[in-house]
Amino acid sequence: MRRSLAATTSALALAGCSLDACWFEQQDGATGGAAPTSSWPTSSSTGVTGTLTGGPCPEEPLPLLVPEGWVEYPNWSCACRFYVPGPGVVADPLEWGPCPSSAADAGLACRAMKYPQPVSVATPVPDLLHNADGSHSLVLRRNLKPEHVSVIADIEGPVRNAVLSIWPNQPSPSCFLAWQRAGDDRFVIQVIGSDAAGGSQSSVTEGAIGGFIDAPTPTVLARYQDGLKYDWWASGTWFVREDTLYRVYASAWDTSDEYFVTSQSADPEGLQIGNILVYRDTVFWESSSSLRSGINVWRLDTGAMPFVRYLGDFTRGAQNFGTDGVDMVWSYGEGKAPNDMYYPVRAVMTAPFTTDPSALAPRRLRSHPGANLSTTAWQVGCGYATRVATGPNTVYVVRISDGWAWEIPQLAGLSLFAGVGLTCDEVFAYGSVNNVQNVVRIRLDSLGPGMPPD
Repeated sequence: MRRSLAATTSALALAGCSLDACWFEQQDGATGGAAPTSSWPTSSSTGVTGTLTGGPCPEEPLPLLVPEGWVEYPNWSCACRFYVPGPGVVADPLEWGPCPSSAADAGLACRAMKYPQPVSVATPVPDLLHNADGSHSLVLRRNLKPEHVSVIADIEGPVRNAVLSIWPNQPSPSCFLAWQRAGDDRFVIQVIGSDAAGGSQSSVTEGAIGGFIDAPTPTVLARYQDGLKYDWWASGTWFVREDTLYRVYASAWDTSDEYFVTSQSADPEGLQIGNILVYRDTVFWESSSSLRSGINVWRLDTGAMPFVRYLGDFTRGAQNFGTDGVDMVWSYGEGKAPNDMYYPVRAVMTAPFTTDPSALAPRRLRSHPGANLSTTAWQVGCGYATRVATGPNTVYVVRISDGWAWEIPQLAGLSLFAGVGLTCDEVFAYGSVNNVQNVVRIRLDSLGPGMPPD
C-alpha cells in the first residue's frame, strides 16, 4: 500500500542584496549563510484515490497498425490497451538526414531526424537525456497518425524503450499516452483515460506508467480516479507529480513512500508553480505570477526553501532554471516597477551546481536574449546552455565559461523554436523542418563567430 509522509520543510527569506554580494537573509534580519529558521507550511493530504494495478484482460486480436512482433501491454486497463516490442524485437531506430539546403548555405553542419515514412515528432518538445555512461538519448513521441509511439532512443539510433498507442483507440478517444519525461535511468509517461466515458479532457482517470529506460515493459506507477489532471517528472530517485490544485509530491519508485514537496497554498507568497525540474534527489521549481518570479528547491532532508528568490521584492525576479548537475543557469531581471510585467534589465546567470541556497555562488554571463524573460527553461549540458529567445524567436546558445553566445537564424525550410539540449559537440533543437515538426542537431563549431559577452 502507498503511504503519504509529510516532509518537514523550512524557508529562507532573501535579502535585497546585489548580484555579487549576499543573496539570503534570515527573517530576523541577519545576512549570510546561516541555516534556515522559518517554517514553510506543509501538507500530508494527497486527496487521491484508486488502485495501482490493472487485472488480467481477455485476449484480443492486435490492431493492424501494431508493428509485427509487438505485443499487448494490458496492465493499465482492459479498455485501454497499449503495445510494446515483444522479446527480441526493437522499435525503428533514430535515423538522421540532411537539413534543408539553407542550413548549409548559412554554414551550419546540420542534420534532421528522418523516419521510414513521413511523420512528425509530436509535441511536447523532446528532451535530451544525459546517460550515466556518457551517451545521450532523446525522449520523444513519434506521431505516426493515428499511432503515437513514446520513444527513448540513443541519439545514434538504438531504441531503449517504446510504447505505442492508437488514437482514437479502443472504444474511447479518452484513452491515450500523453507527456513523457525521463531523468537518470528512469522514465515516466502520463496516461489519460481508462474507459469509454468522456473525451480526452474530461476523463476522470489519470496516472502514469514508467520505470527503467532499458526495461522491456513499463510498470503501472499510479492510477487516480479523482477527476484531477496530473503532470509527471522522473529522476533516478523520484517520480514526481503535480496536480491541477498546484500540489507537488515526490514518490519512491517502489511506490512505498510519498512526500509532500510544495503547493501554491504552501508558498510563502501564494504564487503558482511552474518549470519543475527533478535532478536525482532534488526538486527545483519556480513560483510566479504575472508580476514576479523566483526559484525554489526541495530535498527530503531539508524540505522546501527559496533558492534564487526575492520575497516581497517586485523589482527583481529569477526564472527559467536549468541544470545538468555541473552548472546551473537561469534568467534574471531587475529594475521594474511593482505593477510592470517585464524587467527592463535582464541577464543570464550561472553558478556551480548546489542544492544549498547559502552555498550559491552566482555569476553574470551576459545580457539576456530576446524582448523578455518568457518562461522557457534553459537546457544545460557540457558547458553550454540553450533556449529560445523571444522576440526574434531564434534558438540561442551561450557558453558558460565566458558568456560568448550564438543565435541560430530562421532559414528557408528551417524554423526552430525550442532548444532541446546539448552534448559537447552539438546543440539539439526543435521546430519546423520543411513544414514538419522535427528535431535537428547542429555542430557547435559550425555556429560561426558568435557574439561576445556584454
